[in-house]
Amino acid sequence: MATQAGAGPQPAALADMPGHSVLPVQMRNDGSIAAMSNPMYKGIPPYTGAWADCAYDPETPGPIYHPDQVKVESSMDEVMRLYTKAVLREQPVDVVEFSRAWFTERAAEQS
Repeated sequence: MATQAGAGPQPAALADMPGHSVLPVQMRNDGSIAAMSNPMYKGIPPYTGAWADCAYDPETPGPIYHPDQVKVESSMDEVMRLYTKAVLREQPVDVVEFSRAWFTERAAEQS
């Protein structure tokens, strides 16, 4: 670390620190975080009928048991962006109450 007259130690440049590199972060071109929320989602799997004669058929629609069964719509990007901006702007003490009110207002706007 270098020092200046009258000043305390100055941090070294990040590129000079061992184990660090200064590389630009790749920007998303598609504009959606939906793929990042569940990169393993491949769509609804085809029904094979392998469990058709059993008392319980795990291939039929029902409860979700694995994250790969969840599809996040790309329209959630805009909702989460607006919600995050509102929370950061307002800095609510009660985030749960603020969230309830915020989403209720957005739902009323859609009606």
